[in-house]
Amino acid sequence: MKNLARVNKRLSIFVFLLGYGLLEVRATDLDGLRSKANEGDVEAMVELAEARYWGRGVDLDWKKSFAWAEKASVREHPVASYRMGVQYLLGQGVKEDIVLGQQLIKLSADGIEKLAENSDHRAQFYIAIMFHYGIGRMDDIPKARQWMELAAEGGQVDAQYYMGLMYHLGVGAELKRDLIKAKHWWRMAADQGHVPAQYHLGMVLLRSKKEKEQPEGMKYLKKAVDHKLDRAELFMGKVAMLGTSMPKDAPVAFKNFENSANQGYMRGQFLAGQALAKGVGVKPDPVAASVWLTLVLKNHELTPEQVARPTTPRAEMIRNALASKRNLDAKLTTAQLVEVRLRSGKFEAAPSLATRKSRAGLMAADSTFLASLSLEELKKHAADGDMIAKARLAEIYFNGKKLGGQVISRKDLRESIRLSIELAIAGHPDSQWNLALFNLKGVYQQLADGTRVELLKKNPAEAANWLRKAASQDYTSAMVILGGLYEKGEGVSLDYKKAMEWFEKAAALGDAQACHVIGLAHLNGRGKVVSIDKVKAVEWFRRGAEKGDPQAQYALAGAYLKGEGMEKSPETARKWFARAAWQNEPRAQLQLGRMLRDGLGGPKDMARAAMWVNLALNNRVFEAFEVFNAIVEKLSRAEKIRARELVDNYFPRQEQREVSGAGDDLTRTVTEANKGNKDAQYRLGLRYLNGTGVKADRVRACKWLKLAALQSHAKALKEYEELSLKMTNEEIRAADEAADGFQAKQ
Repeated sequence: MKNLARVNKRLSIFVFLLGYGLLEVRATDLDGLRSKANEGDVEAMVELAEARYWGRGVDLDWKKSFAWAEKASVREHPVASYRMGVQYLLGQGVKEDIVLGQQLIKLSADGIEKLAENSDHRAQFYIAIMFHYGIGRMDDIPKARQWMELAAEGGQVDAQYYMGLMYHLGVGAELKRDLIKAKHWWRMAADQGHVPAQYHLGMVLLRSKKEKEQPEGMKYLKKAVDHKLDRAELFMGKVAMLGTSMPKDAPVAFKNFENSANQGYMRGQFLAGQALAKGVGVKPDPVAASVWLTLVLKNHELTPEQVARPTTPRAEMIRNALASKRNLDAKLTTAQLVEVRLRSGKFEAAPSLATRKSRAGLMAADSTFLASLSLEELKKHAADGDMIAKARLAEIYFNGKKLGGQVISRKDLRESIRLSIELAIAGHPDSQWNLALFNLKGVYQQLADGTRVELLKKNPAEAANWLRKAASQDYTSAMVILGGLYEKGEGVSLDYKKAMEWFEKAAALGDAQACHVIGLAHLNGRGKVVSIDKVKAVEWFRRGAEKGDPQAQYALAGAYLKGEGMEKSPETARKWFARAAWQNEPRAQLQLGRMLRDGLGGPKDMARAAMWVNLALNNRVFEAFEVFNAIVEKLSRAEKIRARELVDNYFPRQEQREVSGAGDDLTRTVTEANKGNKDAQYRLGLRYLNGTGVKADRVRACKWLKLAALQSHAKALKEYEELSLKMTNEEIRAADEAADGFQAKQ
């Protein structure tokens, strides 16, 4: 293990220097690169193309970037093909050609991934982008995160910036929202001169409730403003208007709005227009105000539905701009209206270098455009017979897909059912599970005239059939639902014994929900099969709660609160209610609110009490209504503001760790792990770590996670590092010996 740590440390230092060296092309190196490129050095061509594209150490010039990339692409360099593809896709330095752009990116994907596997951090960043947006590769957020993190840890500054965004937004189930980690990655990028990272870091620090963070936030924001980043200028205007970490200064605010507007930033144009209309920080000028608002509305028309009910902040802004412009124009003379038309028609945006750089790469492209391309990619994979692509397409057709208020794909329930049946018959466990749920509830389509059409009849017996098929592939959720059908006698004969067999099998495979339902069986009894035993019920609730199941946490908290099956402890009950509440368990949110209101199990906190009861009410716990009103009546104005802020800032914290089980056959996993497959080694490590279908064993878990980590499996490395901190020296030694003695079996 120590050897691995030293190797990883040496490797990280080396790749950091390599990654950092790629950030800027020094002027002294430029002539040398040109000379090598002109002599036919393909790597030099690529370096010049990349430097020109990102504007690193040389002037940003997309035409020259494309020219160098085209020369290198003839020599089949994957980064050059990727660069050309992106530029065709976005029309940067070359006429836009979306089809050719997609083809070139897809053509480059295998080569980019091979470079990424060989610790090329630029390639790791690009393959992460492909997986994230589903262009060149089918979108896969977990893989995107793995590659992005490796690139970021290797010093790739754009990857560091992007990791900050991923943690800030909580992208996918793989990554929880974590502002501390977001700030960590942004700070790393910002300190290397990454202007958008300086802006984002400055913004979150200035918005922090910790006053000591705000001066640092102002420092980073000023750096971004000094580089004339349009978004930073806009935010600086808001800071000056509100007086955050500086005296209120409306003229400074307007100047920043105007600077942002002159770069063509729509939000800056809107705020500059509003300021000129109302005379905020500047002398009122209805003509100039109307010019800016005209530019906001140009090429940004709203549908009648969006005018009536804006679906996004952007749509709301455009609607407000439209209303303001109408009010202004009603007071302008004919000559002034002509002047507005002439000035707005002659306007040409003058984006700064920082703003132009921030518009480079797929990251900066329109999100709805990228989502549409991703859907096309998914359809191609599905047409080629990819079962995962078909399953995801079935899900999209079932729910429809919207982004930013724009429809990416409409619902098509018939096609979703057709794909699900096809996949289920082929043995796809997720589709067998979905088809079971369809049969349990029935599927209906609401037509435009209000008619309800039955597409799939409710059929519990057929649901049970599909659940058995999924359960036979170790799909633990199917086992739990199937057990529930036997408990109720729905679609199958009532049979408590079979119900418990399915629950216990799922629990043995690590399913936390199964632990909860077994606990309920012991709490209430199941005829002659399971007698009432509150001590056993609590034991099972604890197992599920510790694995992160919010319902088990709620049940365990209730047992502590009442003293059922254990000694009464309001303090412990409150902790478990809190854990469940943070996972958005509505009943736990209400109960935690009551305990905070009454000071039960800990100090009284009326603002937090209001927060949790409000969240329970939002989750349709109707008994929370009276509790909420009673609490609000007792709050001061400051407490009401704090409670609202707490609700607005709430973001669920999912606890459940990844459990290898659903559709993961143990025998197949062991076989593949012994062959050296890093994904199988990772899954097997998780099984031994969680006791999923095998006896929990930290030494074996450490061995398999280490073997996967040595093959650059990012998630395995994280689990390995966390586990090693909890192990004794003897356990570590045993795991190291086992890993060192491993030989792949062919």
